[in-house]
Amino acid sequence: MPLQITARDIKNAHPMRLQSQTDLYYAKVGNRLLQRLLRLPAREEMDGETVELIAKKVALYFEDVICDCGLWRSFVEKHRELYGRWLPFHEVDKDYMADEPHIEDIALIVWNVLLEMWKDKIVNPESPRIMQIAEAFYEILDDEFEKAPINEDLKEYFERAAFLDDYIEVRNELQWLAARCYLTAGRHRDEIFEREHENVCRLLHFDEEDDRGWYASMCQVFFKYKVGPLALLPQEWLALLLEKNGRQGQAEDVRRIEYRPFDLYRLEDFDAHFIHLSDTKERKISLRIDDYGDMQRSTLMKTDGCVAAYIKYRGEWHVNGMDTWNKFGEQHEKLREQKRRYKTGMAQKKFDALMQKSGGSPLFYFRNGMELRQFLMDDIGIPQHLMKPSEADDKEYIAFWVPSADEDFYIAPDAALYIKDPRNPYYNAAEARQHAVELITNDYFVEGDMVRYLISYDMLPDAAIVHGSGYELGHRQAQKNLDFLARAIRRDQY
Repeated sequence: MPLQITARDIKNAHPMRLQSQTDLYYAKVGNRLLQRLLRLPAREEMDGETVELIAKKVALYFEDVICDCGLWRSFVEKHRELYGRWLPFHEVDKDYMADEPHIEDIALIVWNVLLEMWKDKIVNPESPRIMQIAEAFYEILDDEFEKAPINEDLKEYFERAAFLDDYIEVRNELQWLAARCYLTAGRHRDEIFEREHENVCRLLHFDEEDDRGWYASMCQVFFKYKVGPLALLPQEWLALLLEKNGRQGQAEDVRRIEYRPFDLYRLEDFDAHFIHLSDTKERKISLRIDDYGDMQRSTLMKTDGCVAAYIKYRGEWHVNGMDTWNKFGEQHEKLREQKRRYKTGMAQKKFDALMQKSGGSPLFYFRNGMELRQFLMDDIGIPQHLMKPSEADDKEYIAFWVPSADEDFYIAPDAALYIKDPRNPYYNAAEARQHAVELITNDYFVEGDMVRYLISYDMLPDAAIVHGSGYELGHRQAQKNLDFLARAIRRDQY
């Protein structure tokens, strides 16, 4: 079947799959881009799905900048707020205009698509392949620029923002940003949905084929996981977009949305208007009984609680997705007691002693797993009889991360070779030149808070992107954009 972008593809990428008279035009632009890419040497190694996705997303970017609906503008202005310049990787004029197409914008979108499609490969964002595509595409967009129609429907949609009056419609916008938006959906999307689906099915005792599990899990994703090249929650992206459309007050409403994940809630009381619940941390919430639709008083009389997730929007709590009501009996108190007893991390006194030993640094370094094992017993205070054999026993050059007394600690084998720290005797500059960037690009090598710490204290000075023109250029690119790279590649793991 030949590759093709249709008006339906453009419509389906809009919020609420909004249909517009301009959809056919932008589909035609997308097909011009598609046909051009198919003739370029740069498309080698790209399958048809990747080629089509690049052309479609660049066409949607073009639609965005023409109508200035605010998404691309939100990205570049937030990037400038964070880093003092309009774009990562590329130098642009100080009078850069977010409502005009630019070669550098296109290159970044192509790179973003390749991050999505080539999950195990990080391409140099200035590679000849990407720049060849960007320059070819820019010729087409520049040719179309003066005659491109404004999508008035899309522009009006965000200017009016009628969806803000209903929390379910707000959630639909967050779904669009997490799952279908040309800029923010993409890398890790499918893995996140699958992970959350497994969690929800286990909590609610749904079969994995049960559609209710997919619905409930998707509702959680939109509030829990960071998306887009700046690794922001969907509600933060939506707030930025609203601000660009003159909706500052409503943007703050969206920013302040509070999310409570699935938990066992005890039914404390109810009346004709409200249901009063408390979770296993003994936090109380009240929500309108109307939120439960046709639930009868007799049903509430037969239960003593539910497993549910909730969101608070504009001062009111609402059910987020699915819930299950039942007679839980003593389970409420058992879970509360478990949470009171269960504590991650370590005693505050132990943590304070560690910080005194390290001069306030949450990082420790070990030659091998045996050294780490001794440290866990002597300094953390884990009894020897609890020290079971571990995979860490056979590891070397371990970085040990202990961010606070209340949080779990983590180990990162080999990472000590790449971290430049006066306290780290195992740092190896030659190894770091080759592998330090993996602490950024390997989503599960180290925790996101450790990555942010390493970047903020300039402890990865050797990290470099693989660059066709050599280490120095790849090093310069990486060091100038290290935090952005971490956000764009790691997303929710940032």
